[in-house]
Amino acid sequence: MKTTMVLSAAGVAALVAGCSQYREDTGNRTPETAEIRQFEQDTLEAESRRVIDLYRRIDGTLERFFDNSVAYAVFPSVSRGGAGIAGTSGAGLVFEGGDIITGTAQLEQLSIGATVGGQEFSQIVFFETADALNRFKTDDLELNANAAAVLVEDGAGATNDFRDGVAAFVQPKEGLMLDLSLGFQSFNFVPAEVR
Repeated sequence: MKTTMVLSAAGVAALVAGCSQYREDTGNRTPETAEIRQFEQDTLEAESRRVIDLYRRIDGTLERFFDNSVAYAVFPSVSRGGAGIAGTSGAGLVFEGGDIITGTAQLEQLSIGATVGGQEFSQIVFFETADALNRFKTDDLELNANAAAVLVEDGAGATNDFRDGVAAFVQPKEGLMLDLSLGFQSFNFVPAEVR
């Protein structure tokens, strides 16, 4: 049992280190690196737009969140895994004014509890007010993921509402996870580069 916990902690440490590298990678860029970054950005945008379309198709009642939000962050692929200690990470885009991309975001979560397995899911976080969006942009927003996230299914948008100016919806992609843990999602917002 101790060995499993040590290995899990090492895996989580590697995941968190990778997330930190995402934040810190702002050094000199060669043309090749810039091209790779542009490809990654284009891929992230295409995947984000597919997730938006998927959520709208699954649940038409989510349209009120798209219509009544000042912004929303789309995370097309969030990975989570561990045994006892679970790490979660995913990159996303922030849309304001409906369709305008204003930045990127990194989602991170570390949970300790009865967690076993791995899981991949998509997530959209809606911001009802400018104040909620500002908390997100200044890295001052944390979501209790277990209490706040709602599974996307037909009618979910009609039976749920904003909490403290924020609403989060998730859709599993693959994997199995027994998750009885408590953890908080935190975010890092990076404004889009002016082109």
